[in-house]
Amino acid sequence: MNDTNLHELMDILEAHPDFIQYDYKGDENQILIDKQLITLLLRYLLKIGKKEEELKKELKFLIKHAFELGERDLVLSKNNNIFIKIVNLDTRVVIEEKDQDTIKNRFSGINEDELKKFHNEFFAEKENQNFFNHIALEFVTLYFHEKKITNYVYEKNVFGYIQSIIYNNLVSMYDNDDGFFTGFAGYIFRIHFEDVFAHIADLILDEISMANNYLMEFLDYYASNIIVINGEKYQVPAIEAGKGLKWSVVSMLSISKIYTKTKKSIIALEKEIETLKIKIQKLFINKLSPTQYQTLFIAEKQKLEHNIDKVTKDLEKHLDALDLKPIKDKKELLQRQIRKIRESLELLRNKKKELATRAINQKVLQEYSNLQREMDKMKRHLIRDKKIIAQNDDSYKSMRNSLVKALTSKKKLLSPAK
Repeated sequence: MNDTNLHELMDILEAHPDFIQYDYKGDENQILIDKQLITLLLRYLLKIGKKEEELKKELKFLIKHAFELGERDLVLSKNNNIFIKIVNLDTRVVIEEKDQDTIKNRFSGINEDELKKFHNEFFAEKENQNFFNHIALEFVTLYFHEKKITNYVYEKNVFGYIQSIIYNNLVSMYDNDDGFFTGFAGYIFRIHFEDVFAHIADLILDEISMANNYLMEFLDYYASNIIVINGEKYQVPAIEAGKGLKWSVVSMLSISKIYTKTKKSIIALEKEIETLKIKIQKLFINKLSPTQYQTLFIAEKQKLEHNIDKVTKDLEKHLDALDLKPIKDKKELLQRQIRKIRESLELLRNKKKELATRAINQKVLQEYSNLQREMDKMKRHLIRDKKIIAQNDDSYKSMRNSLVKALTSKKKLLSPAK
Protein backbone atom coordinates (compact mmCIF):
# COMPACT_ATOMS: atom_id res chain seq x y z
CA MET A 1 0.00 0.00 0.00
CA ASN A 2 1.57 3.31 -1.09
CA ASP A 3 1.43 6.60 0.82
CA THR A 4 -1.32 8.00 -1.44
CA ASN A 5 -3.60 5.03 -0.74
CA LEU A 6 -2.86 5.24 2.96
CA HIS A 7 -3.71 8.95 3.09
CA GLU A 8 -6.97 8.38 1.23
CA LEU A 9 -7.93 5.60 3.64
CA MET A 10 -7.08 7.90 6.54
CA ASP A 11 -9.34 10.53 4.99
CA ILE A 12 -12.21 8.00 4.95
CA LEU A 13 -11.66 7.31 8.66
CA GLU A 14 -11.48 11.00 9.53
CA ALA A 15 -14.63 11.79 7.47
CA HIS A 16 -16.79 9.44 9.56
CA PRO A 17 -16.10 10.10 13.26
CA ASP A 18 -19.67 9.10 14.16
CA PHE A 19 -18.82 5.51 13.22
CA ILE A 20 -15.98 5.31 15.77
CA GLN A 21 -16.80 4.68 19.45
CA TYR A 22 -13.96 5.68 21.74
CA ASP A 23 -13.98 4.52 25.38
CA TYR A 24 -16.12 1.58 24.26
CA LYS A 25 -18.18 0.23 27.16
CA GLY A 26 -16.62 2.81 29.48
CA ASP A 27 -13.03 1.60 28.97
CA GLU A 28 -10.57 4.17 27.64
CA ASN A 29 -8.45 1.33 26.22
CA GLN A 30 -11.24 0.08 23.94
CA ILE A 31 -12.44 1.38 20.57
CA LEU A 32 -15.20 0.05 18.32
CA ILE A 33 -15.34 0.88 14.61
CA ASP A 34 -18.82 0.43 13.14
CA LYS A 35 -19.29 -2.10 10.33
CA GLN A 36 -20.60 0.68 8.02
CA LEU A 37 -17.21 2.37 8.13
CA ILE A 38 -15.45 -0.99 7.73
CA THR A 39 -17.52 -1.57 4.57
CA LEU A 40 -16.33 1.77 3.13
CA LEU A 41 -12.70 0.91 3.88
CA LEU A 42 -13.01 -2.55 2.31
CA ARG A 43 -14.66 -1.10 -0.81
CA TYR A 44 -11.72 1.27 -1.23
CA LEU A 45 -9.20 -1.57 -0.81
CA LEU A 46 -11.01 -3.59 -3.48
CA LYS A 47 -11.15 -0.52 -5.73
CA ILE A 48 -7.35 -0.12 -5.65
CA GLY A 49 -6.88 -3.75 -6.62
CA LYS A 50 -6.41 -5.55 -3.33
CA LYS A 51 -7.37 -9.24 -3.45
CA GLU A 52 -9.99 -10.78 -1.16
CA GLU A 53 -7.37 -12.74 0.78
CA GLU A 54 -5.38 -9.55 1.41
CA LEU A 55 -8.25 -7.48 2.82
CA LYS A 56 -8.00 -8.53 6.49
CA LYS A 57 -4.24 -7.98 6.58
CA GLU A 58 -4.45 -4.60 4.81
CA LEU A 59 -7.34 -3.43 7.00
CA LYS A 60 -5.47 -4.42 10.15
CA PHE A 61 -2.34 -2.61 8.95
CA LEU A 62 -4.36 0.55 8.22
CA ILE A 63 -6.09 0.55 11.61
CA LYS A 64 -2.85 -0.08 13.51
CA HIS A 65 -1.27 2.81 11.61
CA ALA A 66 -4.25 5.15 11.98
CA PHE A 67 -4.62 4.63 15.72
CA GLU A 68 -0.86 4.37 16.36
CA LEU A 69 -1.23 0.95 17.97
CA GLY A 70 1.56 -1.12 19.47
CA GLU A 71 2.53 -4.73 18.77
CA ARG A 72 0.40 -6.14 21.56
CA ASP A 73 -2.66 -4.00 20.89
CA LEU A 74 -5.48 -6.06 19.41
CA VAL A 75 -7.49 -5.50 16.25
CA LEU A 76 -10.34 -8.02 16.16
CA SER A 77 -13.49 -8.56 14.14
CA LYS A 78 -16.72 -8.68 16.16
CA ASN A 79 -20.11 -8.98 14.38
CA ASN A 80 -18.51 -7.32 11.30
CA ASN A 81 -17.40 -4.39 13.46
CA ILE A 82 -13.75 -3.90 14.36
CA PHE A 83 -12.81 -3.96 18.03
CA ILE A 84 -9.56 -2.40 19.22
CA LYS A 85 -8.07 -3.36 22.59
CA ILE A 86 -5.15 -1.17 23.62
CA VAL A 87 -2.69 -3.07 25.78
CA ASN A 88 -0.29 -0.23 26.52
CA LEU A 89 2.55 0.07 29.00
CA ASP A 90 0.28 1.52 31.66
CA THR A 91 -1.85 -1.64 31.69
CA ARG A 92 0.98 -4.12 31.90
CA VAL A 93 2.24 -5.71 35.06
CA VAL A 94 5.27 -4.18 36.73
CA ILE A 95 7.32 -7.29 37.36
CA GLU A 96 9.85 -7.56 40.16
CA GLU A 97 12.96 -9.56 39.31
CA LYS A 98 12.03 -12.29 41.80
CA ASP A 99 8.65 -12.79 40.05
CA GLN A 100 10.07 -13.17 36.52
CA ASP A 101 9.38 -16.91 36.32
CA THR A 102 5.81 -16.70 37.59
CA ILE A 103 3.76 -13.69 36.55
CA LYS A 104 5.72 -12.80 33.43
CA ASN A 105 5.82 -16.31 32.05
CA ARG A 106 2.19 -16.97 32.94
CA PHE A 107 0.58 -13.94 31.35
CA SER A 108 3.41 -12.49 29.21
CA GLY A 109 3.51 -9.45 31.47
CA ILE A 110 -0.07 -8.37 30.71
CA ASN A 111 -2.19 -7.08 33.57
CA GLU A 112 -4.66 -9.70 34.76
CA ASP A 113 -7.46 -7.11 34.88
CA GLU A 114 -7.02 -6.52 31.14
CA LEU A 115 -7.17 -10.26 30.49
CA LYS A 116 -10.30 -10.55 32.64
CA LYS A 117 -12.01 -7.70 30.75
CA PHE A 118 -11.20 -9.30 27.41
CA HIS A 119 -12.43 -12.66 28.70
CA ASN A 120 -15.74 -11.18 29.81
CA GLU A 121 -16.16 -9.05 26.67
CA PHE A 122 -15.16 -11.59 24.02
CA PHE A 123 -14.59 -15.05 25.34
CA ALA A 124 -17.45 -15.65 27.80
CA GLU A 125 -19.95 -15.88 24.96
CA LYS A 126 -22.39 -18.63 24.01
CA GLU A 127 -20.45 -19.63 20.89
CA ASN A 128 -17.38 -20.43 23.04
CA GLN A 129 -19.17 -22.76 25.46
CA ASN A 130 -17.64 -25.86 23.81
CA PHE A 131 -14.15 -24.38 23.52
CA PHE A 132 -12.60 -26.50 26.26
CA ASN A 133 -14.34 -29.68 25.08
CA HIS A 134 -12.56 -29.08 21.78
CA ILE A 135 -9.22 -28.39 23.50
CA ALA A 136 -9.50 -31.64 25.48
CA LEU A 137 -10.45 -33.62 22.37
CA GLU A 138 -7.53 -32.15 20.40
CA PHE A 139 -5.11 -33.00 23.22
CA VAL A 140 -6.37 -36.59 23.58
CA THR A 141 -6.40 -37.14 19.82
CA LEU A 142 -2.88 -35.80 19.29
CA TYR A 143 -1.02 -37.07 22.34
CA PHE A 144 -2.93 -40.23 23.29
CA HIS A 145 -4.26 -41.52 19.95
CA GLU A 146 -1.52 -40.43 17.58
CA LYS A 147 1.68 -40.01 19.61
CA LYS A 148 0.80 -42.38 22.48
CA ILE A 149 3.02 -40.52 24.92
CA THR A 150 4.39 -42.16 28.04
CA ASN A 151 3.44 -41.19 31.58
CA TYR A 152 6.89 -39.60 31.93
CA VAL A 153 6.37 -37.38 28.87
CA TYR A 154 2.82 -36.59 30.01
CA GLU A 155 3.88 -35.44 33.49
CA LYS A 156 6.70 -33.34 32.12
CA ASN A 157 4.84 -31.61 29.30
CA VAL A 158 1.06 -31.82 29.74
CA PHE A 159 0.50 -28.22 30.87
CA GLY A 160 2.70 -26.84 28.09
CA TYR A 161 0.98 -29.02 25.48
CA ILE A 162 -2.49 -27.86 26.53
CA GLN A 163 -1.55 -24.18 26.72
CA SER A 164 -0.04 -24.43 23.24
CA ILE A 165 -3.27 -25.98 21.90
CA ILE A 166 -5.30 -23.21 23.57
CA TYR A 167 -3.03 -20.54 22.06
CA ASN A 168 -3.25 -22.01 18.53
CA ASN A 169 -7.05 -22.19 18.77
CA LEU A 170 -7.28 -18.58 19.98
CA VAL A 171 -5.08 -17.40 17.09
CA SER A 172 -7.32 -19.30 14.67
CA MET A 173 -10.56 -18.01 16.25
CA TYR A 174 -9.57 -14.35 16.36
CA ASP A 175 -7.32 -14.36 13.28
CA ASN A 176 -4.68 -12.66 15.38
CA ASP A 177 -1.28 -13.86 16.54
CA ASP A 178 -0.22 -10.80 18.54
CA GLY A 179 1.60 -11.38 21.81
CA PHE A 180 -1.56 -10.70 23.80
CA PHE A 181 -2.86 -14.21 23.14
CA THR A 182 0.21 -15.83 24.65
CA GLY A 183 -0.79 -14.26 27.96
CA PHE A 184 -4.50 -14.81 27.40
CA ALA A 185 -3.95 -18.53 26.71
CA GLY A 186 -2.24 -18.86 30.08
CA TYR A 187 -4.97 -16.86 31.79
CA ILE A 188 -7.94 -18.86 30.52
CA PHE A 189 -6.09 -22.14 31.09
CA ARG A 190 -5.65 -21.13 34.72
CA ILE A 191 -9.27 -20.13 35.34
CA HIS A 192 -10.67 -23.09 33.35
CA PHE A 193 -8.02 -25.54 34.56
CA GLU A 194 -10.43 -28.03 36.11
CA ASP A 195 -12.84 -27.80 33.16
CA VAL A 196 -10.08 -28.82 30.74
CA PHE A 197 -8.98 -31.82 32.79
CA ALA A 198 -12.56 -32.88 33.54
CA HIS A 199 -13.14 -33.09 29.78
CA ILE A 200 -9.86 -34.99 29.33
CA ALA A 201 -10.86 -37.40 32.10
CA ASP A 202 -14.26 -37.95 30.43
CA LEU A 203 -12.54 -38.78 27.14
CA ILE A 204 -10.10 -41.18 28.84
CA LEU A 205 -12.92 -42.95 30.67
CA ASP A 206 -14.84 -43.21 27.42
CA GLU A 207 -11.80 -44.77 25.76
CA ILE A 208 -11.22 -47.36 28.50
CA SER A 209 -14.92 -48.24 28.37
CA MET A 210 -14.15 -49.36 24.80
CA ALA A 211 -11.09 -51.33 26.03
CA ASN A 212 -8.39 -48.96 24.73
CA ASN A 213 -5.32 -50.97 25.81
CA TYR A 214 -2.90 -48.05 25.58
CA LEU A 215 -4.96 -45.86 27.92
CA MET A 216 -5.65 -48.75 30.28
CA GLU A 217 -1.87 -49.20 30.60
CA PHE A 218 -1.50 -45.43 30.96
CA LEU A 219 -3.90 -45.49 33.93
CA ASP A 220 -2.19 -48.57 35.42
CA TYR A 221 0.75 -46.26 36.13
CA TYR A 222 -1.29 -44.56 38.86
CA ALA A 223 -1.63 -47.88 40.67
CA SER A 224 2.17 -48.30 40.82
CA ASN A 225 2.48 -46.62 44.24
CA ILE A 226 6.32 -46.55 44.29
CA ILE A 227 8.59 -46.55 41.24
CA VAL A 228 12.37 -46.32 40.90
CA ILE A 229 13.96 -44.14 38.22
CA ASN A 230 17.73 -43.82 37.92
CA GLY A 231 18.21 -45.15 41.40
CA GLU A 232 15.66 -42.81 43.02
CA LYS A 233 12.32 -43.69 44.57
CA TYR A 234 9.19 -41.78 43.60
CA GLN A 235 5.67 -41.76 45.01
CA VAL A 236 3.23 -42.00 42.09
CA PRO A 237 -0.06 -40.05 42.29
CA ALA A 238 -2.92 -42.42 43.05
CA ILE A 239 -6.47 -42.33 41.78
CA GLU A 240 -7.92 -42.20 45.29
CA ALA A 241 -11.56 -42.95 46.01
CA GLY A 242 -11.46 -41.65 49.58
CA LYS A 243 -11.19 -43.36 52.96
CA GLY A 244 -7.92 -44.97 51.90
CA LEU A 245 -9.49 -46.71 48.91
CA LYS A 246 -8.15 -46.44 45.37
CA TRP A 247 -9.73 -46.79 41.97
CA SER A 248 -8.31 -49.63 39.91
CA VAL A 249 -8.56 -49.80 36.12
CA VAL A 250 -10.95 -52.75 36.50
CA SER A 251 -13.34 -50.88 38.82
CA MET A 252 -13.12 -47.76 36.63
CA LEU A 253 -13.84 -49.85 33.56
CA SER A 254 -16.99 -51.27 35.11
CA ILE A 255 -18.56 -47.90 35.96
CA SER A 256 -17.33 -46.03 32.90
CA LYS A 257 -18.70 -48.71 30.57
CA ILE A 258 -22.23 -48.34 31.99
CA TYR A 259 -22.07 -44.57 32.35
CA THR A 260 -20.52 -43.62 29.01
CA LYS A 261 -22.59 -46.13 27.05
CA THR A 262 -25.77 -44.76 28.62
CA LYS A 263 -24.66 -41.15 28.05
CA LYS A 264 -24.13 -41.89 24.37
CA SER A 265 -27.51 -43.58 24.24
CA ILE A 266 -29.15 -40.48 25.76
CA ILE A 267 -27.45 -38.18 23.23
CA ALA A 268 -28.53 -40.44 20.35
CA LEU A 269 -32.09 -40.72 21.67
CA GLU A 270 -32.44 -36.97 22.18
CA LYS A 271 -31.16 -36.38 18.66
CA GLU A 272 -33.58 -38.96 17.20
CA ILE A 273 -36.48 -37.51 19.21
CA GLU A 274 -35.72 -34.03 17.84
CA THR A 275 -35.61 -35.48 14.31
CA LEU A 276 -38.95 -37.18 14.86
CA LYS A 277 -40.44 -33.95 16.23
CA ILE A 278 -39.48 -32.18 13.01
CA LYS A 279 -41.00 -34.96 10.90
CA ILE A 280 -44.17 -34.95 12.99
CA GLN A 281 -44.42 -31.15 12.85
CA LYS A 282 -44.35 -31.28 9.06
CA LEU A 283 -47.53 -33.36 9.15
CA PHE A 284 -49.45 -30.70 11.12
CA ILE A 285 -52.30 -28.90 9.35
CA ASN A 286 -53.11 -25.35 10.45
CA LYS A 287 -51.15 -25.95 13.66
CA LEU A 288 -53.20 -29.07 14.39
CA SER A 289 -51.89 -32.60 14.57
CA PRO A 290 -53.39 -34.99 11.99
CA THR A 291 -55.50 -36.67 14.69
CA GLN A 292 -56.76 -33.31 16.01
CA TYR A 293 -57.51 -32.20 12.46
CA GLN A 294 -59.31 -35.49 11.75
CA THR A 295 -61.42 -35.14 14.91
CA LEU A 296 -62.52 -31.62 13.95
CA PHE A 297 -63.09 -32.70 10.34
CA ILE A 298 -65.38 -35.56 11.39
CA ALA A 299 -67.28 -33.29 13.78
CA GLU A 300 -67.80 -30.69 11.02
CA LYS A 301 -68.84 -33.38 8.54
CA GLN A 302 -71.34 -34.87 10.98
CA LYS A 303 -72.79 -31.43 11.67
CA LEU A 304 -73.23 -30.78 7.93
CA GLU A 305 -74.84 -34.17 7.39
CA HIS A 306 -77.21 -33.54 10.29
CA ASN A 307 -78.19 -30.17 8.81
CA ILE A 308 -78.63 -31.69 5.32
CA ASP A 309 -80.85 -34.38 6.79
CA LYS A 310 -82.86 -31.78 8.70
CA VAL A 311 -83.30 -29.52 5.64
CA THR A 312 -84.15 -32.53 3.45
CA LYS A 313 -86.95 -33.54 5.81
CA ASP A 314 -88.17 -29.94 5.86
CA LEU A 315 -88.21 -29.97 2.04
CA GLU A 316 -90.17 -33.23 1.96
CA LYS A 317 -92.68 -31.77 4.42
CA HIS A 318 -93.25 -28.72 2.18
CA LEU A 319 -93.50 -30.86 -0.96
CA ASP A 320 -96.14 -33.04 0.75
CA ALA A 321 -98.09 -29.90 1.65
CA LEU A 322 -97.86 -28.74 -1.96
CA ASP A 323 -99.25 -32.11 -3.18
CA LEU A 324 -102.44 -31.43 -1.21
CA LYS A 325 -103.23 -28.65 -3.72
CA PRO A 326 -103.76 -25.75 -1.35
CA ILE A 327 -105.44 -22.47 -2.29
CA LYS A 328 -103.52 -20.18 -4.63
CA ASP A 329 -102.00 -17.87 -1.99
CA LYS A 330 -100.95 -20.80 0.19
CA LYS A 331 -99.50 -22.57 -2.86
CA GLU A 332 -97.38 -19.56 -3.86
CA LEU A 333 -96.07 -19.24 -0.31
CA LEU A 334 -95.15 -22.92 -0.22
CA GLN A 335 -93.39 -22.63 -3.59
CA ARG A 336 -91.33 -19.66 -2.37
CA GLN A 337 -90.41 -21.57 0.80
CA ILE A 338 -89.50 -24.68 -1.22
CA ARG A 339 -87.18 -22.61 -3.45
CA LYS A 340 -85.38 -21.20 -0.36
CA ILE A 341 -85.13 -24.65 1.24
CA ARG A 342 -83.66 -26.07 -1.97
CA GLU A 343 -81.15 -23.21 -2.13
CA SER A 344 -80.16 -23.91 1.49
CA LEU A 345 -79.90 -27.62 0.72
CA GLU A 346 -77.73 -26.93 -2.35
CA LEU A 347 -75.51 -24.68 -0.26
CA LEU A 348 -75.10 -27.36 2.41
CA ARG A 349 -74.32 -30.03 -0.21
CA ASN A 350 -71.70 -27.77 -1.81
CA LYS A 351 -70.15 -27.23 1.60
CA LYS A 352 -70.04 -30.99 2.07
CA LYS A 353 -68.32 -31.40 -1.31
CA GLU A 354 -65.81 -28.66 -0.43
CA LEU A 355 -65.20 -30.27 2.96
CA ALA A 356 -64.50 -33.58 1.24
CA THR A 357 -61.61 -31.95 -0.64
CA ARG A 358 -60.04 -31.13 2.72
CA ALA A 359 -60.23 -34.68 4.00
CA ILE A 360 -56.91 -35.89 5.39
CA ASN A 361 -55.12 -38.69 3.57
CA GLN A 362 -55.24 -41.92 5.52
CA LYS A 363 -51.52 -42.44 4.75
CA VAL A 364 -50.77 -39.21 6.60
CA LEU A 365 -52.73 -40.39 9.60
CA GLN A 366 -50.91 -43.71 9.54
CA GLU A 367 -47.51 -42.03 9.18
CA TYR A 368 -48.30 -39.69 12.07
CA SER A 369 -49.44 -42.60 14.22
CA ASN A 370 -46.26 -44.57 13.45
CA LEU A 371 -43.98 -41.60 14.15
CA GLN A 372 -45.80 -40.76 17.37
CA ARG A 373 -45.59 -44.37 18.51
CA GLU A 374 -41.86 -44.45 17.73
CA MET A 375 -41.26 -41.21 19.62
CA ASP A 376 -43.19 -42.46 22.65
CA LYS A 377 -41.02 -45.57 22.63
CA MET A 378 -37.83 -43.47 22.50
CA LYS A 379 -39.06 -41.24 25.31
CA ARG A 380 -39.58 -44.32 27.48
CA HIS A 381 -36.04 -45.46 26.70
CA LEU A 382 -34.77 -41.96 27.45
CA ILE A 383 -36.45 -41.98 30.87
CA ARG A 384 -34.90 -45.39 31.56
CA ASP A 385 -31.41 -44.22 30.53
CA LYS A 386 -31.65 -41.04 32.59
CA LYS A 387 -32.57 -43.16 35.58
CA ILE A 388 -29.43 -45.29 35.00
CA ILE A 389 -27.31 -42.13 34.81
CA ALA A 390 -28.84 -40.82 38.04
CA GLN A 391 -28.09 -44.11 39.78
CA ASN A 392 -24.43 -44.05 38.69
CA ASP A 393 -23.83 -40.29 38.68
CA ASP A 394 -22.22 -40.01 42.13
CA SER A 395 -19.87 -42.93 41.50
CA TYR A 396 -18.87 -41.66 38.09
CA LYS A 397 -18.22 -38.09 39.27
CA SER A 398 -16.22 -39.37 42.24
CA MET A 399 -14.13 -41.50 39.88
CA ARG A 400 -13.67 -38.65 37.39
CA ASN A 401 -12.69 -36.17 40.12
CA SER A 402 -10.17 -38.66 41.47
CA LEU A 403 -8.76 -39.14 37.98
CA VAL A 404 -8.52 -35.35 37.44
CA LYS A 405 -6.54 -35.03 40.66
CA ALA A 406 -4.13 -37.75 39.54
CA LEU A 407 -3.80 -36.31 36.01
CA THR A 408 -2.87 -32.89 37.41
CA SER A 409 -0.37 -34.25 39.96
CA LYS A 410 3.21 -35.40 39.53
CA LYS A 411 5.27 -38.13 41.11
CA LYS A 412 7.19 -37.05 44.26
CA LEU A 413 10.77 -37.90 45.04
CA LEU A 414 11.00 -39.97 48.24
CA SER A 415 14.60 -41.04 48.67
CA PRO A 416 17.46 -42.62 46.71
CA ALA A 417 16.99 -46.36 46.21
CA LYS A 418 19.35 -48.67 48.08
